[in-house]
Amino acid sequence: RQGPLLGVFDVPMPTTTRGARDVSTTPAQSIALMNSPMVIKQAEAWARAHAKAVPEEALHELFRRAFTREPDTSELNEFVRYSPKLSETAHLLINLKEFIFVP
Repeated sequence: RQGPLLGVFDVPMPTTTRGARDVSTTPAQSIALMNSPMVIKQAEAWARAHAKAVPEEALHELFRRAFTREPDTSELNEFVRYSPKLSETAHLLINLKEFIFVP
């Protein structure tokens, strides 16, 4: 039996045969990621694992891990201004389309 989070992301039922996974992007997916206790805990753990004395260094590390790239200057400034809590920033990165969608 699949959980509600997997169902939102079109994961096929394990008891059925499926040639290919459906591809969709829906508002329900973002809402599920924002409210899922499991995702929130993972964001907190991810933030703890990459916590640095200098917040900008931690942001660079999160961007490298999430997107395999450095944040540009505007992204860095926005995230520094957005939240002093790294766990909230990590949770936000998990919700970005760049993180969710794999072409």
